[in-house]
Amino acid sequence: GGQQNWIDHLIYLAEPFGFAVAAVVVAWVSGSTWAAVGVHGGFHMASLVLLAMRTDGNHPVAWVLEGALWLVVAGVVWLLARRRILPPAR
Repeated sequence: GGQQNWIDHLIYLAEPFGFAVAAVVVAWVSGSTWAAVGVHGGFHMASLVLLAMRTDGNHPVAWVLEGALWLVVAGVVWLLARRRILPPAR
């Protein structure tokens, strides 16, 4: 991982936390575990793309940014699902 001290170890958890929230949200919204499996596959595909782009994924800023982006994905999925499930407010 690239962690140098205990703060880095905590910051490193931003990525799996955001990823986990996204997986739970898509599983909940879809009612299927396969949606979470798809998020997991997307996580690995994104890692391959970043590797091909030769980016430095072993930096605390990258960990926080990726975790934040996964939270954005979870929020967008949740909002879109909520819009579809709930009738519009009058």
